[in-house]
Amino acid sequence: MTGFRDDMCKCTDKACADAVQEQMTKWSTKMAQEAGSHDTRKATEAELEQMTEIGRGYGECMAKAMGQTP
Repeated sequence: MTGFRDDMCKCTDKACADAVQEQMTKWSTKMAQEAGSHDTRKATEAELEQMTEIGRGYGECMAKAMGQTP
């Protein structure tokens, strides 16, 4: 997820943001399809907080690239 956030934060326009979003959607779909074949342990509280922070950063960068205020 940090890679997608970092890629999104490099974007300066909607086309770039759309491309990163498309890549993340494809990755998410693949991960969901393979969910049964991976470690299914539950995330720790610290991991959940980290994922939330990464998601927040991703959203803020996406809003900037789309010309909106986060």
